[in-house]
Amino acid sequence: MSDQGIPGIKDGEFHYIYLPNPAIDTRSQDIWILDGNILTISCCGYDLQEEINEIEDIRQFFKNMVMEEPLQPYMYTLLDVLESHGIHFSKSTLRCPNPAYVQYAKTQKLPSNFVGIGDAVMQFNPIRGQGTAKASAEVITLNTLLSQCKSTKIPQDFGKNFFKLQATRTGPMWYGALTK
Repeated sequence: MSDQGIPGIKDGEFHYIYLPNPAIDTRSQDIWILDGNILTISCCGYDLQEEINEIEDIRQFFKNMVMEEPLQPYMYTLLDVLESHGIHFSKSTLRCPNPAYVQYAKTQKLPSNFVGIGDAVMQFNPIRGQGTAKASAEVITLNTLLSQCKSTKIPQDFGKNFFKLQATRTGPMWYGALTK
């Protein structure tokens, strides 16, 4: 298929991810060739109204995306090739929760040994990969405070100090995600 103008498809190295500006459009798409010559096309987004049941629906999804730069023409060529060969596909629907931020640093009473990490504190759209970076920063925050403990007993203000430091390290990720 490389003669169709689709770079890397013959070698099984084709991958394409489109992540739009979330202030403009919440939809995204990615295409990968996996082991075993399996092609995956993901049409993603919050509150999607499009129903994807055939290749023409994928084509319409691509066309409906609001983009600062248009998709490469070979994206449509790929769909044309799949359609002309009568390639059938299976469909999976995955639902993700809406983004959420529990601001424990603002609470008044927390147990001294209570900490929250990962999605227990802040959930992002998983397509952007922010959760891993956030969880890493939170683990480093926990390590920082545990390293400062002078005894084997956790200080009374440990949880409060953890959430305060955590908010300075990961809070900007939340507010940055809202403005981008």
